[in-house]
Amino acid sequence: MKKILLVAAIALVVIAMAGNSYAGNVTNNTISLSAAVTGKCAPIVPGSLTIVIDPAAGTATSSGTDTTVQCSKNMPTSLVTVNGIGKSDGTTGSGTANTSGLYSGFLVAGSGKAIGYTLAFNNSFTGNGFGANTPTTLINASSAFTVDPTTANLAEVATYTDTITVTVAY
Repeated sequence: MKKILLVAAIALVVIAMAGNSYAGNVTNNTISLSAAVTGKCAPIVPGSLTIVIDPAAGTATSSGTDTTVQCSKNMPTSLVTVNGIGKSDGTTGSGTANTSGLYSGFLVAGSGKAIGYTLAFNNSFTGNGFGANTPTTLINASSAFTVDPTTANLAEVATYTDTITVTVAY
């Protein structure tokens, strides 16, 4: 019995010493971490633009919701383009793209019925970031739209439309 207790005691001492020997051999080093944030824009959120034309005054009042986009923080855009389909003869077709910040197009209501307009848009911006950050306004619904007074004075009673495409390149 004494031999068993002696062997058990020696075994515990050996195990205890072996466990401590691992703690005595420690190695460490530093690891470099790096991260790259990719520049990206979310899909454009199209607003709605309601226009009331006063032919007697040759003016238009616009209202609705702004067209916006969210892009990575401090990421510059390379190009913002607006293109519409309305033509001066009242027909529709391929328009002329514009990148200057002022798009000149035509609201049409059938052959021969067209009202010239200008749409101001944000053609250069740097992203505000995502999440709770404020989206960038591309088209301000309450102030972006003006009409050509001459064509507005001569406008026939009708519903005039145009479809525009807004593109943001980054």
